[in-house]
Amino acid sequence: MNFIMKYRRSNLHSRRGMILLVVMAVLSFFAVMGMTFILMTGKNRDSAETAQLAAQNSKTAGNSPQDLLEEGIMQVLVGPPGTTDAERQ
Repeated sequence: MNFIMKYRRSNLHSRRGMILLVVMAVLSFFAVMGMTFILMTGKNRDSAETAQLAAQNSKTAGNSPQDLLEEGIMQVLVGPPGTTDAERQ
């Protein structure tokens, strides 16, 4: 009888340890997921703001595809606007 009581007590203590371990693992998982969500939303917001500013400041906004192609070819052949001959070499 004494052996059975000791077995039940030790089994109960080991279960408590396992439950604590599982709860801590789940809380850690949710903490990592929350931090990932916060970091990713911040990066996506920064990216969206940068894209919005680029669209507002773009000289080529509203130009036809032909105009964009011509401007790209001119930059390859001559260099970007505002550069001097010394910078091109």
